[in-house]
Amino acid sequence: MNPYDAACINIWYDGTTLHATFLPRAHADLGAIPLISDKGVLGAAAAVMGVEGYHAASIRTLLHPYASEALFPYGAPVNAVINAISALRDAAAGTTMPRLEAGIIDVNGNDTLVPTNSASLLNARSVAQVLSIVYLGGSGKGGFYPMGMNGLFK
Repeated sequence: MNPYDAACINIWYDGTTLHATFLPRAHADLGAIPLISDKGVLGAAAAVMGVEGYHAASIRTLLHPYASEALFPYGAPVNAVINAISALRDAAAGTTMPRLEAGIIDVNGNDTLVPTNSASLLNARSVAQVLSIVYLGGSGKGGFYPMGMNGLFK
């Protein structure tokens, strides 16, 4: 069975697994880099960002051929779902214009397998923006952490 076949896609992911990878990732890491003073930790953080970049590009590449196909069971095209997730993250972070996120195809029909800014760099998010995303706009709790989080960054 070809894992890239449209029929197989619905077997090995339930319509949300690959889309869940569009949660905050490298944007959050990049925003935290200036807060790291230990060079060993900084090197590890850079390595993690590289892996996340490869992972995100791989997922985008897997989804791209199905951008216009309806996502079962929702009926919306895959790219529309990805764009909605991206818009939600921007709105939750308070960064709706200019958008820091992108689907796999932009409004002009261009591929955005590696979404970057005009300088071809990844857009960074502040700790406050990342927390606002994981709390889905809530203040201190909500979203993925309905009861809030422990630790330094809340």
